[in-house]
Amino acid sequence: MGPILILGNCIAAVSAAAAIRELDTSSEVIICSAEPYYAYYRVSLSSLLGTSFSPEEIMIYQPSWYQKKQIEVLLGRRGEKVFPKKREVLLDNGETLNYQRLIIATGARAALPPVQGLEKQGFFTLRNYQDCTRIWEYGEDKKIFVVVGGGVLGLEVAWALRKREKEVTLLVKSDKILKHQLDEEGSRFLERLVREKGIHVVFHGEAAALEGPGRVEGVTLKKGEVIPAEVVISAVGISPERNLFPDHRLYGKRGILVDRYMRTGDEHIFAAGDVAEWRGKIQGRWPVAKIQGEIAGYNAAGLEKTFEEMPPFNLVQVMDTMIYSVGEVGGEDLKVLSSAAPGKEFFRKLFFRENKLVGGILIGDTTHSSLVREAIMEEKDFSNILGKNPDVNHFLSYLMEIEF
Repeated sequence: MGPILILGNCIAAVSAAAAIRELDTSSEVIICSAEPYYAYYRVSLSSLLGTSFSPEEIMIYQPSWYQKKQIEVLLGRRGEKVFPKKREVLLDNGETLNYQRLIIATGARAALPPVQGLEKQGFFTLRNYQDCTRIWEYGEDKKIFVVVGGGVLGLEVAWALRKREKEVTLLVKSDKILKHQLDEEGSRFLERLVREKGIHVVFHGEAAALEGPGRVEGVTLKKGEVIPAEVVISAVGISPERNLFPDHRLYGKRGILVDRYMRTGDEHIFAAGDVAEWRGKIQGRWPVAKIQGEIAGYNAAGLEKTFEEMPPFNLVQVMDTMIYSVGEVGGEDLKVLSSAAPGKEFFRKLFFRENKLVGGILIGDTTHSSLVREAIMEEKDFSNILGKNPDVNHFLSYLMEIEF
């Protein structure tokens, strides 16, 4: 019948393999990894930028795990084309593999900004281990860095560089840092912390061109300002891999279309993680990729399980500060409980609709993050406690006392 074949080497891929082995210990399982390393924690790369480390130090599973589970891993083998009618995959070395079920977990590339001069020396993106090493091999002796993007990755990269005593300018296209994760007040609170750490922030800082004869010497903004730079790192999102199929019938607007079983338009093919488009969205988050991989693996092995939408959440550490955001964090129809410690690194804000918790922001102290997320997912009615007009700290204490 052929193996269950998994293309990709991310958290979605290894989660799919682990789920398959929970149910099926006899079918052949093969993972094809374009990189020459076993799957590793990509989310650690930004914080490790500028340090000496190897992929082996951040592996998700050691090689012995794959051996014990009887999962074959083909390192340095990229899937080039999938031929659904033949149930066949062409690899980059010319080899072909047949499959009974196929799980595509090839992830995404770093999206590139629409900027002139990206071919110049000194421009980088950060998506994998080799990117991380290339940035530091070029930039270790450089002093002036520009990071393009005011999202999670941009902040993480900017902070990693600042800790290495680099001069860092953060270009933010909009007027807020973490505009998708924080409301206006939370973003301004974080902006203060960022500036206090010595990072220069430029709002409405949309790059137009990289300057320099052959290597980067500066960034010209659309508003005309020129920012000096020896190294430019782009962190403006992801672009899912879209080159596997000879035709595009399985693709949506951005990725491979999947249903709630992580099944594509072909009953023998599943997709998970950053390559999978579900309900018009690419989730682009590590915890979601892990769960989608598990769902794809279970269904590929014959156990019907469905993926349920999760409230979007992020937990990051930047500027020596933990930041947690979950669910809806803005809207005129929301009731708000909030507290911020002036001059300190603590900020708490909870959002309610019709007495149900729908979102939260915790900066500095994220102790209650799992409780907040659980309360949102349970859709519990809090009219009783809200009727007593609690402050945010009393409400969080109340969450610790109740059972969901």
